[in-house]
Amino acid sequence: MTIRTLSVVLGSLLMTAAAHASPGCMDAGSMIGFVETHLRNSLKAEELPLARYHAYKAINTMEKSRTQFEDCGCDYAKKHIFESLDNLKLATRVNSLEGTRILVRRALNGALAGEEALELHDELHDSPYDSDVLAM
Repeated sequence: MTIRTLSVVLGSLLMTAAAHASPGCMDAGSMIGFVETHLRNSLKAEELPLARYHAYKAINTMEKSRTQFEDCGCDYAKKHIFESLDNLKLATRVNSLEGTRILVRRALNGALAGEEALELHDELHDSPYDSDVLAM
């Protein structure tokens, strides 16, 4: 492979990558999928300690991924995810399985709303401009 061919291939890869969502948004989207898995497992749990275990796993994932949401910049997704996080924290303090399930369902709905907001936000990344703020 010649240097010219290599530079053309690398250039086209960079241009293709620039047209897609930012890495922060892609990471945040995959994190939401992981959180959803734990939330669904928490809802399926027949015992309170197991439901709490999965809720804690979802909380830890959300806390560790906070910077990805900041990097993405989707305010609607952040709002839903952080509301979901608040519901999960409350779910770990409830003393009944049914009470935990109610809060985990709310958290799951928030996570799904955040995922939908991220998908809509990704469409906005297909702008011909470098940023979402234009100045004259």
